[in-house]
Amino acid sequence: MEQWKPIPGYEKIYSASDLGRIKREARVVHRSKYGDLLIPEKLLEFSEDKDGYLKTALRDSNGNRKHYRVHRLVAMTFLENHNNLPVVNHKDGDKRNNCVANLEWATISENTKHGFDVLGRVLIRNDCKKQAVKLDKRGIIVEIFDSITEAAERHNVSIQAISNAARNKTMSCGHYWLILDEGVTTIETAS
Repeated sequence: MEQWKPIPGYEKIYSASDLGRIKREARVVHRSKYGDLLIPEKLLEFSEDKDGYLKTALRDSNGNRKHYRVHRLVAMTFLENHNNLPVVNHKDGDKRNNCVANLEWATISENTKHGFDVLGRVLIRNDCKKQAVKLDKRGIIVEIFDSITEAAERHNVSIQAISNAARNKTMSCGHYWLILDEGVTTIETAS
């Protein structure tokens, strides 16, 4: 039978179940002008974040909204974390399986090791350098770097910042970025 417990920090507002569901508790809102209003219990809907995890938003008693990954809410509610471990690991590797029996607290290292040992992830090393192209707001080439690393070091940001900007077509360091794969020798430019 499904068990529900109040989510720490959101007691009397939200509860999590051992099956990975989240609900808003029924409550009465006192309104001076219109009288009391009963807000019924409601199961929350989830969306998927960019990494494939289910997420939802909770509002505190002051109305402040915060987004959470569902597996973290379930773990915070049901699993003790005496060692203050930072990561919630899905034992079976299924990011959508948020049942408490499938979750455990872990270090970042343990979570990474789990990905390789249990889930069969492989590390792919790419020794070829990928060029990074810096573009202005109009899409005109400003500079070409021999590698993403060089571009990141020159702009004092992480490699990931440049890669994410290129992948998501967003700006980093005030510019747009392209990453050229091996074998690309020409770039079409705007005239």
